[in-house]
Amino acid sequence: MTGLLLLASFLYTQGSAQDHPASELVGRWRGTSVCTKADWNSACHDETVVYECSQGAAPGQVLLRAFKIVQGKPEFMGDLTFSWDDRLRAWVASFANERVHLRVTLEPKGDTLEGRMVLLPEMRVGRQMHVTRDRTTPTQR
Repeated sequence: MTGLLLLASFLYTQGSAQDHPASELVGRWRGTSVCTKADWNSACHDETVVYECSQGAAPGQVLLRAFKIVQGKPEFMGDLTFSWDDRLRAWVASFANERVHLRVTLEPKGDTLEGRMVLLPEMRVGRQMHVTRDRTTPTQR
């Protein structure tokens, strides 16, 4: 019985999708995206990044517009749509093309997001992201 109570308590404190509304990510985030240093990842470059997050097309989704800073100016990298994943305890998006399949996770910790970009199906971590909420500049709409 004690084990069951501990499990129920653990699951309760882990939260759910209802505990993570899209508004948790909406706004501007700034920080770094650092590459895993490995032969298989040699084309990767560390970056200073800006993420512009807005409500996604469907409830519970967030559209993230990613920019890297090049010579002091933002350079658009692409859009990703995130949804909360209870199992991973993170906001999750996927990207795939003919060369690569990636999963990006962002874990909210107050005004900080810790993220990872994982190469699938190998599950190799290619990048670690650390961004903080930027409260100094209004978000573009």
